[in-house]
Amino acid sequence: MNERMKELAAKVAKMTETERADIARSMPIVTIEGHALSMRNNVLCAMQSQSATIVGGFRQWITHGRCVRKGETAMYILRPCERKNADGTEGDKFFLSVPVFDVSQTDELPTPAELVRTNAPDPAGFNPTKRAPSQPRTEYYSEQFTQL
Repeated sequence: MNERMKELAAKVAKMTETERADIARSMPIVTIEGHALSMRNNVLCAMQSQSATIVGGFRQWITHGRCVRKGETAMYILRPCERKNADGTEGDKFFLSVPVFDVSQTDELPTPAELVRTNAPDPAGFNPTKRAPSQPRTEYYSEQFTQL
């Protein structure tokens, strides 16, 4: 992933400003929240997928009622970040590459009625960190052992 991102960033860096603007104008890509991507992120998406229109992260799609299909390949864009200094003032600014998926790579989440009909678990309510409540055991292994 990092090598591919470096190659794409190098290609974008070699483009002239007018070449980048032409690509960005021909393919306006927005996030699922409706924010326009920067020109460079537009170009990065266009180089990775010719049909990208609306992009979002995996969890963003779930919160908006859609789920990324299994086996889909992410596109990577650059997200600006900032480190705070120890005294709370602005610190270093840097970029992280983050995976995003196009709306064409997602499916609509089933409604609760469909989940009941198919006896499938609710994917939106799934929480892998939450454990099921433990039930006290009532079996005995032997008379000399206590209840588990």
